[in-house]
Amino acid sequence: RRGGLLEYYRTSSGREVDFFVTTLEGHTSLVQVALDITGVETRKREVGSLSEAMEECGLRESLLITLDQQDKLKTHEGYINVLPAWLWALKGVDAI
Repeated sequence: RRGGLLEYYRTSSGREVDFFVTTLEGHTSLVQVALDITGVETRKREVGSLSEAMEECGLRESLLITLDQQDKLKTHEGYINVLPAWLWALKGVDAI
């Protein structure tokens, strides 16, 4: 919504991240979207994809948008900010 490039990202092992955002200024970020991450397998899949992509892209933070969950997950690669969609809509990519 502010311009730039919006793509998806596939890791070298084949995992996918929903959005790889490059702003007009050249800043990059990773954004994953999941309805709910309370299930063990879902959480493992979503966090695993983001963590692997963060490592490959050299990013220390990423964003996981959910329906209603909010958290900050610490991983070996850095932090994954978990935000409910309504809060992300107010903050945008700056939420990272």
